[in-house]
Amino acid sequence: MSGLGLWPHGNKNIRRFKNFVIILIFSVFLIVQFVSMIRRQYTVSGYIKSISPFAISLAYLFKYLTFLSNTGLGLKIFRDVSYDWDTVENDEEFRIMTKYAYSGYRFGKIFACKE
Repeated sequence: MSGLGLWPHGNKNIRRFKNFVIILIFSVFLIVQFVSMIRRQYTVSGYIKSISPFAISLAYLFKYLTFLSNTGLGLKIFRDVSYDWDTVENDEEFRIMTKYAYSGYRFGKIFACKE
């Protein structure tokens, strides 16, 4: 929750530093993989085998950067959903919102790739 800025005691400078360190670690990891891939003499199948971990790491970096660029949107959605839950008027609305909240919860877990 601190990554989204939703943690009540979150310090903006600490969050920026943490994001910088994570991006730096990802970048160093990708550079080391890329340099080791370039320096070795592979056949085509060897290059394909060495590109797959590089591509997975690149996809994770892209996913993290996308997350960082959408943190403001996450805060807005959190505030909107909180407002909707606070303005529930009757049991029927509550039942409908609970049903769709559970569907959103499952979709969120699938999107985040976590069990």
